[in-house]
Amino acid sequence: MAPGLLLIDGTDETIRQRTVLARAGTEFIEGYALGRFGATHDELAAHFVGERDRFRVLLERSTMIKRVLRAERPWEDLVASALDFWLDPRDTAL
Repeated sequence: MAPGLLLIDGTDETIRQRTVLARAGTEFIEGYALGRFGATHDELAAHFVGERDRFRVLLERSTMIKRVLRAERPWEDLVASALDFWLDPRDTAL
């Protein structure tokens, strides 16, 4: 069976919390991302939301078997669902 394409997709707020706010004050945010992807935390969050949106478009265009999992689900559930999908992929893209 062909391998499947998996997207772990989060809401705008999840992306903001996990990519910017959870790493505020770190070298990644302060020394790398700020200035490259935006001048403020709001601009950084918008950049990462835009990346998520581009992944969604690419997923829609793909002819691969695919699945979308919600990032807000418990980590253990995400891992189990990803493994189940990779062992027996079915086209269940949203």
